[in-house]
Amino acid sequence: MIAPHPQRGPRAALIVATVLALALLPAAAQAAPRVLAVSGQGSVAYTPDYVDLGFSVMARDKSYSVAQNRNLEAVQAAMSRLMTAFGMKREDLTTLDYGLSEEPVYDDEGHQTGRTYVSVTRMRARVRDLGAYKAIIVALLDAGVNGIDSISFGVDDWAALREKALVAACQDAERRGKAMAAAMRVTLGKPLQVREAQSGAPSPLLAKSLASVGNDSVISSGTQVLEAEVYVEYELR
Repeated sequence: MIAPHPQRGPRAALIVATVLALALLPAAAQAAPRVLAVSGQGSVAYTPDYVDLGFSVMARDKSYSVAQNRNLEAVQAAMSRLMTAFGMKREDLTTLDYGLSEEPVYDDEGHQTGRTYVSVTRMRARVRDLGAYKAIIVALLDAGVNGIDSISFGVDDWAALREKALVAACQDAERRGKAMAAAMRVTLGKPLQVREAQSGAPSPLLAKSLASVGNDSVISSGTQVLEAEVYVEYELR
C-alpha cells in the first residue's frame, strides 16, 4: 500500500522558497563592499583672452519713432567708433536685446499728463586687446552710450581649462582617500562612483561705477582661477 504524500502548508512552502532564493544570491549581494566617500577640489589659473563689455543705449521721447531713431543712431555711432578707432570686427559686436516701451508721465500732484516712449538697446562688445578696453569704455560713453552694464573676462577654450581642473580635483580626491584609508589601516580600492559638483564658469566681475572707469585698481583682468569639485566613492579592501 502506498502512503499518501503529506500536504505541505503555506508556511513550509515559504520557507523552502526563501532558502532557494538565498542560495541563488551572489556572494557580492550578500556582503556589500565597504565604501569610503571623499570629495576633491582642483583649480587652474589662466590669463583671460578677452573681455566682454555689456553696454546699453536708451532714448526717450514723446514720439515712439523719434525715440527709436535716436536709439538706433546712438547704437550705430557706438559700433562705428569701435570698428574704426579700435579695429574691432562686426562679429565681435552682438545685440543682446532691444525694447520699445510706453511710460506714463505724471505731474507733481500725481495726475497723468501724457506719455513717453523709451527705446533701449543692449549690446556686448568682445574686446581682445585687454590693454584697450578702458579706453573703449570712454569711447562708448562719448559716442552716446549711457550705460555700462557688465564687465567679464573669459577664455576661448573653456573645455580644456575645465578638464585640467577636473583632473586636479580627481587627483585631490585620491590623495585624500589614500590618507584616510591609511589612517584606518585599510587599502583604498577602485572608484565605484564619481560625480562632478555643479559649477560653471568663473563669476564675472560686477559692473563698476562709471566714475571709477579710469582707476586701474578697480577693474583689472589679472590672473583668473577656474575651480572644480568632485565626489568619489572608493571601495575599501
